Amino acid sequence: MENFYGIIAKRTGLTVKEVRYLWPEEFEDLVIGGNSINRDYLKAKMSSCLAVSSFPSLKPYYLEAEADEIVEKVLKIITPRTGTLIKGMVTYSGVLKGKVRVINSFDDVKDVQKGEIIVTHMTSPRYMAAIINCGAIITDEGGTTCHAAIISRELQKPCIVGTKIVTKLLYTGDYVEFDGNLGVVKILEKAMDVIKGIVAYKGVVSGKVRLIHSYGDVGKLVAGEILVANMTSPRYMVAISKCGGIITDEGGMTCHAAIISRELKKPCVVGTKNATHVLKDGDLVELDGNSGIIKIIDK
Repeated sequence: MENFYGIIAKRTGLTVKEVRYLWPEEFEDLVIGGNSINRDYLKAKMSSCLAVSSFPSLKPYYLEAEADEIVEKVLKIITPRTGTLIKGMVTYSGVLKGKVRVINSFDDVKDVQKGEIIVTHMTSPRYMAAIINCGAIITDEGGTTCHAAIISRELQKPCIVGTKIVTKLLYTGDYVEFDGNLGVVKILEKAMDVIKGIVAYKGVVSGKVRLIHSYGDVGKLVAGEILVANMTSPRYMVAISKCGGIITDEGGMTCHAAIISRELKKPCVVGTKNATHVLKDGDLVELDGNSGIIKIIDK
């Protein structure tokens, strides 16, 4: 594809990056119809754009501030609340209520308590100690022949697989109703919010949360607020320079947030997986950059 984009770029006078940002119909108009593309329009698109599928009430494409606004609305829609239903495929039936234990890696297996409901992207043989203790299993991925499905039938553990988003919506301590007959999980009660991640730069700081979903949110951050994002980028530097600390969903010790936090000496915890889903603008939190724990002090 890179060679193909390069050929099109040479023929049209665009850069390879600009070619990549063409919508399908724009690409067709350019290559087949011989129409030109406005460079200012492409610049705006590369700054921020959004394509929408399967929402009849929305336009198919958005740019810049309008794109940022729609993204923010969608993120609010999928933020978990009490009563939220999560659906998947039943691989072993059963109904129960219990507390969630999210397993992001083998390191979390030892924390599973007897009867807890395991929530994970997908199980593996390394998780067997946790699976034996658990009351039920819920996964993002998989079907009737995946590891979670097979082991649930062997051990007669109620199991729902293929939810796509459960690890984004549930976190350790949530109290849920698991219906392994209908393939539905219902959030009954949200846990006392303690979020864990990887320490990128040490330090303890308290402050109000400012969610940065996109570049359009950067100007909203007030000096001293705690920046919370899926991941930072160079475009967020104005906000990063003013913030009291940084929390991200993704990343490790070499991600952008980790590197810039060390350079600017900002307390930082990365790789929490769910901070942007649990925290909301204005929440008062304590970011403990020594332990990698974020506590919600006041909502």
